[in-house]
Amino acid sequence: MTQPAPSTHPHKDLLQTLHLTGGAAVVVFSATFWAMGLWLPAIIETLFAASLGITYAWLHTRNDGVRTIAQFQVFVVFSVTTGITWALGGLVASGGFMIWGIMAPLAAMMFLERRAVQLSSLVYILLLAVSWVFAPTGSWVTPLPSALVAPISAANLAGGSLLALLTLSYFLGKLRAEQQRADNLLLNMLPPEIAEILKRRPGTIAEHHEGASILFADIVGFTPMCRNLEPTQVVEVLNEVFSRFDALAAHYGVEKIKTIGDCYMVAAGVPRSDPRHAELLTAMAHEMVLAAQRTRVAGQALQVRVGISSGPVVAGVIGQRKFIYDLWGDAVNLASRMESHGAQGQVRVTEATYTLISHAFNCTSQGLQKIKGVGEVEVWQVIGWKAGVEPLPVMDDGERRAV
Repeated sequence: MTQPAPSTHPHKDLLQTLHLTGGAAVVVFSATFWAMGLWLPAIIETLFAASLGITYAWLHTRNDGVRTIAQFQVFVVFSVTTGITWALGGLVASGGFMIWGIMAPLAAMMFLERRAVQLSSLVYILLLAVSWVFAPTGSWVTPLPSALVAPISAANLAGGSLLALLTLSYFLGKLRAEQQRADNLLLNMLPPEIAEILKRRPGTIAEHHEGASILFADIVGFTPMCRNLEPTQVVEVLNEVFSRFDALAAHYGVEKIKTIGDCYMVAAGVPRSDPRHAELLTAMAHEMVLAAQRTRVAGQALQVRVGISSGPVVAGVIGQRKFIYDLWGDAVNLASRMESHGAQGQVRVTEATYTLISHAFNCTSQGLQKIKGVGEVEVWQVIGWKAGVEPLPVMDDGERRAV
């Protein structure tokens, strides 16, 4: 059995960048110490540079081991900064070289677990305190020339702070990007107004809308058609058709509610009120019929039947997980019945919708039809725009036409 390739650590690129920038600083310090004849600090920095080169080469060629390398470098940073600080005579005599040790808890924060962050932060504070109090003496201690203590202190403070700020800036950028990605995902699931409410006040949302229209569209004969298609083909066909429907919904400024199998539900007048809600959905319905016919399966054009109803609805979000924006009310049930009682290539509406669109659309009565749970309802079939009425603009892709 083939083993899956190890996944790349999400912050591997940052660790590589820290190796490069930190490595550049280490080379500068190493060269400076060699030039000044500070042999022990120079040797320590040279060994540190070698370890950075080895671990960078590992990161550059492999995807695994990021956590282990981070742990190793936390230990090395503490060892190097403490060793050089003491080799130069302590915290003050070294020009505050120990400040570079801040990279150890920062690295732990980025790549290791919370306990490692707490432990490395404690170690850093203890090493600072000890280096402040402890001023080692002996032949192995080679203090900086007094004239260089001040400029090197400034360089250590500026360099360590800059590296820490760059690291924090990287993570703030990542945080903003993740927040934007989460917001985009939420906006793909919910209307913008509802998404904003949920971000401010999570919980049940319920709103009453006095005037709204609901549309259901269903692909005729799709279930038996699926028996002759591969699973991937089924998904590809639905994705092609529903993507066109999504584009139409965006074009007309209406709200896609959900898809259920091969059924597509969209609404107008929610969550934003719009006096032309019925007209918008009716115009969209005709384009949906044309859009579906552009998709062919086994040489045959797909056909949809569409049902629309209008009236008051309750809209909102319920539940704690996988929530969606949904609608409830008689208008929703009637729109579903209009679709299921319709015929392919036709748009059928209830009397409530007909009343709202009769000034703009030619419709023919289909008579009274018995609707389960409702009784007899007069049904109308939409034919097209009335002469002299300026139709709503259709999507101009070179293939659609105004109804």
